[in-house]
Amino acid sequence: MHHIYNAKITLINAAEVKGYLAEISDSALFISSMPRALHSTAMSYKNMQKFDYKNILELRVQRKGVMGKSILIGAVTGLVAGLIIGAITYTPPQNDAEELFNPPKGAVIAAAGLTFAAIGTGVGALIGSHHDKYLINGEWKNLQEIKEAYQYK
Repeated sequence: MHHIYNAKITLINAAEVKGYLAEISDSALFISSMPRALHSTAMSYKNMQKFDYKNILELRVQRKGVMGKSILIGAVTGLVAGLIIGAITYTPPQNDAEELFNPPKGAVIAAAGLTFAAIGTGVGALIGSHHDKYLINGEWKNLQEIKEAYQYK
């Protein structure tokens, strides 16, 4: 199965190009403006730009959709953990005076769930923001290392 990768190329002249990593040849990177799987068999050069390795300073790559999935997993995990912790740690009021200032059990559990969901969302976003960074510096051998790393992805 081939994956779709978001890519950002920084050129030697400091220009930046964003798109989708479509192909890595022996001497160039191909970036598509439309989402497409890396190494897709129906290779069409429509909507693609070719960048010679001599002109590339850096390549940043991230699998498409990773950020959203990480945030969702973090939020759901935090919500479930918060609900469980809220249910376990809730202590009912001991007398009438405490009852006036203690929220109901459901509200305490919901507040714990939402608090932990927010924390989980932040952790998921932090994890999902990871990307691979490759310094090419206009050198052929650096492009070959990237090509080998993504050969079977």
